[in-house]
Amino acid sequence: MTINIELNKVCYFPGELITGIITIFPSLEVFEPLMENQELVITLKEYQHFTYTTKHGKHSTHTVSRTNELINSKINFKDIITPDYSAGFKIPISLQISKEAYPTIFFEFDNRYLRHYFKVEVPNCAKRTKLIVIRNVFPQKVLSKNINAKNEFSKSKFLSDKGSLSCNIKMPKNYFFYDEEIPFEINIDCSKFDLKIKSLTVSLSRKERRNYATDYTKIMFYESSEIISKIIKLEKGLANYSVSDSIIFPNTSKYVSVYPPKVYEEYEKHDLYEVNDGKIHLRLYPSSRLGIISVEYFLKSKLILIIYLLLMKK
Repeated sequence: MTINIELNKVCYFPGELITGIITIFPSLEVFEPLMENQELVITLKEYQHFTYTTKHGKHSTHTVSRTNELINSKINFKDIITPDYSAGFKIPISLQISKEAYPTIFFEFDNRYLRHYFKVEVPNCAKRTKLIVIRNVFPQKVLSKNINAKNEFSKSKFLSDKGSLSCNIKMPKNYFFYDEEIPFEINIDCSKFDLKIKSLTVSLSRKERRNYATDYTKIMFYESSEIISKIIKLEKGLANYSVSDSIIFPNTSKYVSVYPPKVYEEYEKHDLYEVNDGKIHLRLYPSSRLGIISVEYFLKSKLILIIYLLLMKK
């Protein structure tokens, strides 16, 4: 038997309906058992997976995985079955994804991922599985506007006592889309600081987390990478600095080919992926703090100081 899966799209939000047509093409050998059990079993499973290596004695590789069932439905199609099966049987479906779904994550390497498997099975006859993509939803409890982060830094522990400075970072919100500009305002008060500031570096960074299965908030391993940074030169010797600027994902051809800004639109162009498709070249790193695989983004600022040293002969 051949099973063909046609869904209304590739990418879905948690809680959204999956609609489409399942077409089955039975052979003569399976037509009789099909008449006895005219039923489809459809499941959507969320599979989280990563591996790590320990170096105690001989190197050994360990696997951490979790499976969550987002859909489990049986559909009876006895009213569609006819003696003539040459054109196959088309079965319409409409199923709702669990609101608890985590977003799909495709890392650069296949030793860690969070994937969603849409499987259609005719018991004792055949089954077919495709990959769909779940998009992330900004959780209301972490959405913030008018971000204002302030901190004071002292240099007394670094060299001799050089005083202190305070840095205040303002942002209109803490949630952005891939292709959205991220504006920021940085105010620096160095009226009590004895060192001169040369420049300010602002960067957008990503942390790829692998968390403990027993507690998602605790990190087992992580990898941090800088996506883009910019250096802002400052006039020397001022007591206060006020910088208003923005940062955005790179638009270079090399970067966009792997991390396109409108990445979900690119997935829609491809149609559903096969489970063993080795050509999923588009990376998908949506913000998510849930599950054993998660991703976080950070805006970092770093001050470059001018330090004069006196070198003397012995």
